[in-house]
Amino acid sequence: MTKGDNHKADWRKALEEKLRGLAPERVAVLCVGNAGRGDDGFGPTVARALGGRLGARVFDGGSVPENELPRVAREEPHTVLILDAVHFGAEPGALRLFATDDMRGGDVSTHSADLSVLEKFLEAACGARVLLLGAQPAGCELGEGLSEGMQGAVESVVAALLELLGGAE
Repeated sequence: MTKGDNHKADWRKALEEKLRGLAPERVAVLCVGNAGRGDDGFGPTVARALGGRLGARVFDGGSVPENELPRVAREEPHTVLILDAVHFGAEPGALRLFATDDMRGGDVSTHSADLSVLEKFLEAACGARVLLLGAQPAGCELGEGLSEGMQGAVESVVAALLELLGGAE
């Protein structure tokens, strides 16, 4: 097993532990990012790839995810999984499941919005536990597509979510 494979196993195992025992309909997936800015398009690309194939509700929050929060809260999920491009100093396309405390401080996301605001709203509005699955971007330049590493991250996340939360490949 290579170092990258071990890192991959870590996020996958952590996500599986957090979702264990939850019915897919008790989970909401909030995808965040700007598809027109390179690897920042991670979240929206995952949302498109899932395209109704998941047992959980999927929301494409784009670059203004706070607009989706009332719709997410109306679903009354037990857990909300946020998917976003996140700078955490790893190889492009590496994935990491962040603890709730890691979202506080505003330095996690590639966006100007502080993800802890999303977390606080969802906790108050529907009592949801909020998780962040971040993918390390290579670049977020305007007009670029996803890097090879981020394409791999999208494929890994889509496969994992389909397996963990139901749906057809």
